[in-house]
Order: sequence, then C-alpha cells, then structure tokens
Amino acid sequence: QMAKQVIFQKVREGITPGLQIWRSEKFLVLRKDTPLPSRCVKCNGPQHGNKIQRKLFWHPPWIYVLIPAGLLVYAIVATVIGKRAAVDLPLCVEHRRLRRRDLLITWLLILLCLGAFGYAIAAGSGWWALVGLSLLFAAAIYGGLRTTIVGPKRIDDNFVWLKGVGPEFLGP
Repeated sequence: QMAKQVIFQKVREGITPGLQIWRSEKFLVLRKDTPLPSRCVKCNGPQHGNKIQRKLFWHPPWIYVLIPAGLLVYAIVATVIGKRAAVDLPLCVEHRRLRRRDLLITWLLILLCLGAFGYAIAAGSGWWALVGLSLLFAAAIYGGLRTTIVGPKRIDDNFVWLKGVGPEFLGP
C-alpha cells in the first residue's frame, strides 16, 4: 500500500518509477541505500577526499506539541516514532575548507566558554559566568547553523528528503 502511494506520487511529479535519486522542488530525494554521485552536494564540483557520513534523524513536526507535557515524554515518543537514515555526503575542496573553518570557530567558542566559566569560579564573578553562558549559546547557534551540511526534510521507510543541497547539485 505505502509503496503504491510512493510510486503514484513519483508519477504525479513526473518521475519515472525505479529512479534512485531525484529532485522534488528544492529537495533531493533518494532511496535510503543509494549512494550520492561523487559531486559536491553544495556546488556540484568534483568530490575531494572521502564522503562525510551523516546519521540523520527525523520525526513528524506534530510531536513538538508534547514538549509542554515534559521533555522526557517528547524524547521517548520522538525516539519511538522517528525515522533514521545514513547518508554519505561528498564535498569539494572549498566546501571542506569552509566546514573545517566553521568547526574550528565553534570549538574556539566552546573553549572560550569553558575559560570564562573557569575564570568566573576562580574570581567569584557572576559577570564572567554570564559571558561564558553567552559564548555557549553563540557556539551552539553558530555550530548548528554553519556546520550542518544537509538536513532531513522527511524520512520514511524507503526514502530520505534532504534540504540544504545546493541548487547546482539539484540541476535544472
């Protein structure tokens, strides 16, 4: 039944059934076990080095309504209902360099945060604890936004919809 729905959806989108990778609007859709071509997922340039393996997790957005009931309830339901997929992402030289830079900045912010917390304890200063907390938030936001290569838009039993793939990789 579900496979039939997927095939009909593909036909409605003008896709030949049996394809392993295709574009659906601004998303890349692929079978869970399908490797991506050796082209950068951001700019479609030639792959440099090994692919970067990412384990993705997705759950339906309605599960967020459980957060007021408690984070533990939300976490349990999300874990049980959520879907997982592993994808190997190719990157070019430039996007690997940008990713390394962003990882370095994130780790520097974390180290500065720890230093500020340590100084706050040693000096007994609440001001430095606030600086440390601000640096922690900065590291989380910067790292979350800048180091994520692609993210799941949706995952089901057979397919993964990826967001964040460059328009050049998606093609016309």
